Amino acid sequence: MKSLLRLFAQLVLVAGPLAAQTPRSLAKHCPEELNAEVTRAAGKPTAELGAFLTFGGGADCMTALLLTQYSGTDSLLDRAQQVKAALQQNSSSGSGTSLVSKGLTSQVLSAAAEYGALAQTTSGQTVTLSGSLGGIPAALTRQALIDNCDGIRIPGALCASNATVNRLNRLSYTVAFNTGSTAQSVSGAAAATTPTSTAQVVTFNATTNTITSATGKFVILRGAAANIAATAAAIDKLGTKPMPTTQMTKAQKDSFVAMNNYDNMPAVKTWRSQTAAKILAAPPGDAANVWLQQADALLSAICPPNGPNPKCRATVLTQLGSYAVFVNSYKASVNAFVETLRKSPLLTLEYDYNRPASQPTNSTVRLVGQTVLGGWTLTGNGAVSVYDSTPSSAIPGASLLRDVQIAAEACYDFSKLKKSTLLGHSTASTAYYFQNQTSPAILNVTPGQPVTGVTITGLPATATQVYAQKGIISILQGKFTYSPGSSSISLPVSFTWSNRTELVTNPTWRGQVGISYDFDSLFGSSK
Repeated sequence: MKSLLRLFAQLVLVAGPLAAQTPRSLAKHCPEELNAEVTRAAGKPTAELGAFLTFGGGADCMTALLLTQYSGTDSLLDRAQQVKAALQQNSSSGSGTSLVSKGLTSQVLSAAAEYGALAQTTSGQTVTLSGSLGGIPAALTRQALIDNCDGIRIPGALCASNATVNRLNRLSYTVAFNTGSTAQSVSGAAAATTPTSTAQVVTFNATTNTITSATGKFVILRGAAANIAATAAAIDKLGTKPMPTTQMTKAQKDSFVAMNNYDNMPAVKTWRSQTAAKILAAPPGDAANVWLQQADALLSAICPPNGPNPKCRATVLTQLGSYAVFVNSYKASVNAFVETLRKSPLLTLEYDYNRPASQPTNSTVRLVGQTVLGGWTLTGNGAVSVYDSTPSSAIPGASLLRDVQIAAEACYDFSKLKKSTLLGHSTASTAYYFQNQTSPAILNVTPGQPVTGVTITGLPATATQVYAQKGIISILQGKFTYSPGSSSISLPVSFTWSNRTELVTNPTWRGQVGISYDFDSLFGSSK
């Protein structure tokens, strides 16, 4: 499987420029390849043309050819029903722990979580969902609910291309929920049903989950795709770890074995020679049309119309459909793996919607840039934060603009040194953060009740808002992570200094020392 992955990666990387490094649909690729081969052959049979017309040498193209005879409309409807059923099931499971159980958008997110299109993490009462737009069609492809446009398509089925998935992956999102119950009560008098009856007072109680923050990121400029050497190196580093690709099921393996047996059938050998002759005799550029016209003849060669097995055609097409599902999922998974090797984004636009506890909601727009120079990774970003509504005029100096932020970081990877050192894969980084708090930080308080975690003296009993002193905030941080040689242990050491925080005007110092271990190494091979 590893050699297959490397071969596919090489085919992708040598296919063209960055914008065209995704394999083309077999619906177009196979005829184009055939026309090009016939042009090279100049009317003479070649080994390449012979291989093209076999399941052993051209399994994907031969499968695509036979699937043009596919008549499994019911199966396609079944797949569409599976998608619909998945959405309905996730939206109606009121007894489950899913946070998203209302509305179409939440149904899609829930189905996406079910199929691995997004990640879910929990910390205390906060649950965070994160993912990218491309994760949803990619997950549906891996589950065989839709086809891969760059693979083997079953006629009439919906499909998503790798290029489309990669473009959608430029937009990622994170949503954090507070799972603590927020009770809501509505009381009212029910209307009397008869002139003599009495109206009854009823109370409706509801419990909802609250979004505490949401982030959307769009990659404006992507980093360069990995070359063949980098891809091969990444595959070798996997060792015995699970491959990031789809493994063949028993049914798919059986279908592949059966496909190879077709090549030895006398009728198929006759079809191959006749088809090759017709292709070579066709006018220039028309070889693909001749090949497509031979689909029914190939199916008849494998399954004679008056043969002993009346279900032969249905069985063959089912087997080929099973193989097509594997190819589509495999190519989608390998594409995702190759994309993870792409260098860091050069320029990213980020929007953060924040609903902090006891503070007014605010929105932040941030532009992040990054570049790599040798062993150095340089990152810089600027941001503007605004309140979602204009603060009360009673707060001195308050305005819609909350703050302006600038930050920069430089990180060095010692593994990039030409000579081997004791530092191994150690890294060192330093960062500086600047924030001009143009408007005071505001706390919303309940009159007569203290703010959790904050002690305020002299607060009037009727106060509903508390504001802090505005000004400049500077933070300096340094970090060194010692990772010697091939050891699975790393020792991070860091320090942080700030002149103040949003609420406290005193300077602070903080130091941290830790130790981490890569438990994945326990499952690696010692060979």
